Amino acid sequence: CNRTEVYLDCEAQSQMEPSEFPDAPSASPQLARESDELAGQSGLLEAQRWYLGARGLTDQDAAAHVYQLRGTAAVRHVFRVATGLDSLVLGETQILGQLKTAYADAKAANSLAPALDRLMQHSFSVAKLARSDSKLGENPVSVASSAVHLARQIFDDFERRSALIVGAGETATLLAKHLKAQGVRKLLIANRSFDRAQQLAVSLDAQAVVFSQLDACLQDVDIVACATAAEKPLISADQLRRCMKLRKRRVMLLLDLGVPRNIDASAKALEDVFLYHVDDLKHVVDQGLAARKRAAQSAELVVDSEAKAFMQWLAARGRFELMLSLRKRAEQRRDAQLALAMQALARGENAADTLHKLAHQLTNQWLHEPTDSLKQAALEGDQALLDHAQKLFKLDR
Repeated sequence: CNRTEVYLDCEAQSQMEPSEFPDAPSASPQLARESDELAGQSGLLEAQRWYLGARGLTDQDAAAHVYQLRGTAAVRHVFRVATGLDSLVLGETQILGQLKTAYADAKAANSLAPALDRLMQHSFSVAKLARSDSKLGENPVSVASSAVHLARQIFDDFERRSALIVGAGETATLLAKHLKAQGVRKLLIANRSFDRAQQLAVSLDAQAVVFSQLDACLQDVDIVACATAAEKPLISADQLRRCMKLRKRRVMLLLDLGVPRNIDASAKALEDVFLYHVDDLKHVVDQGLAARKRAAQSAELVVDSEAKAFMQWLAARGRFELMLSLRKRAEQRRDAQLALAMQALARGENAADTLHKLAHQLTNQWLHEPTDSLKQAALEGDQALLDHAQKLFKLDR
């Protein structure tokens, strides 16, 4: 990736020793002390200094490249990262996979505080929701993805079709990966260097073919994509004309991603041949980018709403302790009374009597304390407590 991001729950991380940080090299005593001062307003700054200093960088070295976000801004940022709104390629999903991997590693290392754990899980849900609601990512925004998108439009039965990639460079590799991901039935790789074709084919469970057998391959495949730096066309119009006679009106899609052209441009005039070159596909890319930008506006609304919801949960987290304590007490009393009832049944006591006693004891235990408090409030004229109790227990006067 083109950046590194560190997500910290400063309050939780303040208790960590320097050696607990992943991949921590030897640090000076000063850096060690700084890494133990992560709490409070200066927390992120101290963490940054430790991280940079341990790698031989000063604050000045990184001043132009480091940014810090706190609170709502940090939450909103991680949601935008997960959704692909903060990526170089708008709406791409690769960064979400990286975020999930980092989360799994942190989880395995037991380095996630509860709030940070919840934030990461929430970010995955936000990404799914935003992409579903806005259709972000549905339009192709790379030449390779546009080429495969075009192929799926031409062939309704794409999964039954076969494809030939001519080339084994970066663009050819990306195109081959897109074709495999979309489920093309058979994929052939041809390159002047058979070893490179073989390496790519093995990595994708495809089949490498000798470059001299190109003519025979053209007769059998439905999609041909060329992406090489050859100075002259590798596939001529005459070559394709002979091939199409043998194919008996079976349509062929030609995708020329080479610069300069890898396929003779005059082949476009051949019957049953669809030829698209880089400029054609870049037009599709431009349309896809425009569509994603429109979708991004809707996705941003989802991110904003979910960031607000998370911050509300975070603010209320401390107030949940009362509910947890109440539930814990209820479960303890339930378990104690249930154990007594089970013992009574084991002694052969009447089941109906035992159940009535269990219900009676549970009711008494639960009502005893609030009843005493309400009785005292009535005697003291504490109307506020009485009103709160009425609201809490949903009682009618």
